[in-house]
Amino acid sequence: MVYGAQARDNFRRLVGLVHKGWPLPLGSATAPRTFIGIDNLADAVVRSWSTRAANQIFLMGDSETTSTADFVHRIAAAPEPTRVDAACPSRFASRRLSPRQA
Repeated sequence: MVYGAQARDNFRRLVGLVHKGWPLPLGSATAPRTFIGIDNLADAVVRSWSTRAANQIFLMGDSETTSTADFVHRIAAAPEPTRVDAACPSRFASRRLSPRQA
């Protein structure tokens, strides 16, 4: 799962459920999992565009493994952040992240 301030989809839904106090049946989800921060994922994607990375397979994740139950407990213990949505203009993103310029 991708997590972080700008992460969407499953992470955002999970944070919303945790902060609303919904009971989640995840207490027995103790198997180790690898999660990845959105900034680390973006960095990995940019690095994978190099010619040395061509035709390679990558398993991306943060170095720490944790259980889903522990991950939910960490979300519950964290203060609810102030929501800030700062979008990057698409013309800037396409110019800066173009593989031709990497």
